Amino acid sequence: RNEFARAIGARTKDEWRDCLEGSDACAEIVLTMAEAAEHPQLAERGTLVEVHGQLQPAPAPRFSRTPNQTPGDVSVDLGQVLEEWGVSDPPSALGA
Repeated sequence: RNEFARAIGARTKDEWRDCLEGSDACAEIVLTMAEAAEHPQLAERGTLVEVHGQLQPAPAPRFSRTPNQTPGDVSVDLGQVLEEWGVSDPPSALGA
């Protein structure tokens, strides 16, 4: 494990990308959400969308004749959700 960590840490993410690009290695650079949003393929396909200032995956699958709606806000108020579901005394494990 330490040897792998040392070998991988010896190069930057960009250096690894350049090294692996065009090879048949089954490897891919892990991107942050912000980096993924700027990736040419993902940007072209509209894979990520921003909703209320939050970057999130767009609905999938996408069909040409039945476009998906933009997803809602990703932040959730657990207490409000439970109230809407009629749960008045939630288990303490839920933190409500």
